Formats: sequence, structure tokens, C-alpha cells
Amino acid sequence: MKLTDIVDEEYKTIDSHTIKKNSVEDNPIIFEKLRKEYESFLLHAQKARIDELEREEHVQRFLPQLFAKYPWTSKDITELSLVLKDYEHHEEFKYSGYFLSYLINHSHLLNPKEKYLIVTKHLETKINALCYKNKSSVTIDGDSGNYLCWQMICGTVIVNGNAEEYACEKMKNGTVTITGNTTYGAGYHLKGGKLIIKGNANFDVGLRAEGGKILVNGNVGDECGYDFRNGMIHVKGNCGKDLGKRMRSGTIRVDGSTKKSVGNFMEGGTIYLLQDEKEIQLGTPFGNKGKIYSRKKQIFPKER
Repeated sequence: MKLTDIVDEEYKTIDSHTIKKNSVEDNPIIFEKLRKEYESFLLHAQKARIDELEREEHVQRFLPQLFAKYPWTSKDITELSLVLKDYEHHEEFKYSGYFLSYLINHSHLLNPKEKYLIVTKHLETKINALCYKNKSSVTIDGDSGNYLCWQMICGTVIVNGNAEEYACEKMKNGTVTITGNTTYGAGYHLKGGKLIIKGNANFDVGLRAEGGKILVNGNVGDECGYDFRNGMIHVKGNCGKDLGKRMRSGTIRVDGSTKKSVGNFMEGGTIYLLQDEKEIQLGTPFGNKGKIYSRKKQIFPKER
């Protein structure tokens, strides 16, 4: 069984109508129960190391029952994130994002308007898969590891820090704002929603994206918009080589400079550049598909 199958099955087991609406005041030991469940999560993940795809099996088995009896709140989730430093030495620690995501997604059933805070700035090891399948309003105070907002459904996420590989992979809707920088593949297979990167982004921004909008206030690396299938990318800074390589559809705009091979093997879509036409180095065309503009003047294919 695949990890994603386990996760999806877990969500199906939750019946919001059967959850007991106990308050934190009625259950002062709820935080310790969450902490023990998190320790169990790490232990199970370690034991399941050989069969990596079944790491989260115990979450599917125990969390729905625990939540039905002791529904936690956003405050409990924040407090748990604050004590994660105690577990950072654990070899499975980086998978903690799945656990925190489960907590938020369960809590969302009872309190869909609740806002959540996860603190990571005190950690040296970055946590992967924060806000997996998110539907809520979440602020991450610190950095995120890989797969931030993977398959996010809706909601709003603000990261007061940096994010590593594949931020917002397959995100469907909502808005994600990263105040720092991102590494490889931000917006990979993006399906909808809006990704805002206030710093710089590394190479392959919008790789195979199918919709949505990506805004980068800083610079981006090579192959921005590689195999771009639909949607929009707006880079306010400079861009590396191979912008829009094998692009199929959608729109890319770069306000700063570009390097060589713009539109290399481009198959469709439109690229808008504010760079002077004389400074633009076009790539190898793929027939006359797609259009490239320099300061509103079409430079590919050449107008007759």
C-alpha cells in the first residue's frame, strides 16, 4: 500500500458528526496525550523503515479515535510544535510534518474557521510535508522542509522563512506565501491557487504546472516554466537560462533580464519580457508554436 493511499483512507475514517465536542478545559491532559501519540508515531516510523510506504499506518489507526474522545485545538498543535526540539535527534523526525498536518486537518472538521500556528524557527532539522492536504489558515514561524503544502486543497498558508524542494506540489487551490527563498521545483505540477515567493527561487519553478499563479518577487534559476502546461508565472527579478523550455501553454512574464535559450523547444503559450530585444537570446524554435514578446513587440515568431 502506498503512503498516499494510507493517508487518503485515514481521512475517510473520520466522521465529524460522531466527534465528541469536549473542550480543552474538560481535558487538561490532552497535550500529554498528543505528545505520547507523537512519540508513538516516531517509533512506528522507525520500525517501518524497511517498508517506507507504511510509515504512517499507526496514525490511520489511532488518531481518529483519539480525536473523537479528546479533540485538540490550535493551541495544542502550537504547543506540540514548540517541544519538537526534544525529538530532533530522532532519525524519522523529518516526517513530523505528516503528523502535524493530520492534527490540523482533524481539528478543521470541528473548527473550520480556526487559525493555526506551527513554530519551526527553533529547529535545526527542517520538517517535510507541512500542511499536507491543507484546508485551513496556517502560519509557519520558521523554515519548511520539502513538500510544503503538498496537494493542498484550499486555505491560506504563510511561511515566515524559507521552503525547500517541491513547495506546493499538486496544490489545487488556496494561497501560499513564502517570505524567504525556495529551492528546486516550487510549484511543481501546480493545479490551481496562488504561490507567492517574496525572495528568490531556484531552478525549475512551475515545472509541469497545469494551472494557478506563481509570483516571485526576486530572481529565479534555470528552466523556469519547463514543460509549463497552463497557468501564469510572473518573475519580478532576473531569470536563468532556458526560460519556458518545452512550454506548452500558459503565460510567463519576466520583468528583469534573462539568459540564453529563451523559449527553447517551446510548443505553445506566451512569454512576455521587459528586456530589450537586442539582449534576448532565443532558443531553438519548435515550429512556430508559442509567442515571445519584448516590451509588447512580438519577437517570435517574427511578424510579417
